[in-house]
Amino acid sequence: MDGWRRRLGAVVGMAVIAGVVLLGAGTASAAAIYAPVDREQLDRYCRSEGFAQASLRTGNAYGWRCDGPSGGRPVDMDGVCQASNRTPTPRISRLTDFHNPYGGWECWNTASSVPRAAVGADGLAAYCRGEGYVGARLVDSTAYGWRCTSSGSTAYISMRKVCQSILPGSVSLIDRVANYHDPYSWKCYQ
Repeated sequence: MDGWRRRLGAVVGMAVIAGVVLLGAGTASAAAIYAPVDREQLDRYCRSEGFAQASLRTGNAYGWRCDGPSGGRPVDMDGVCQASNRTPTPRISRLTDFHNPYGGWECWNTASSVPRAAVGADGLAAYCRGEGYVGARLVDSTAYGWRCTSSGSTAYISMRKVCQSILPGSVSLIDRVANYHDPYSWKCYQ
């Protein structure tokens, strides 16, 4: 009887551990990062859209186009991410480095392709005050131009932390800029 209880205990223990591992995997996949978008994914997407290939026209992450004999158009990075998705989970693209056309994009799984919140000037100012600064200021005209300010000093703002302050208690938040050239285009996804 004692050996039977030990075996049962081991089986139950292993089932609990497996359940925790599976729950952890499920939670992580709600916002799991995938490898950066690569050239092969871009070419495959463009061919699926009826074009010959992806071509880099300018030296930044926005420079990709689908080209063919009859013309071309800019690459839809959300389309690239969805085309490489093998699950029903929504997937969005995320710009990580505007100046790097070969590694400036990532694909993320999200709970929804609809943002949970927009990041505006008021939210940025509130975040900066919570961090001990006076407010937020735009130091250049790009989405990455926001800084916390206080008596002549400035500090870089982590938009992921801003999203966490706007949506406290949310897990797996993704900060995403819709347009590098628009400082007011930040959104928070989960």
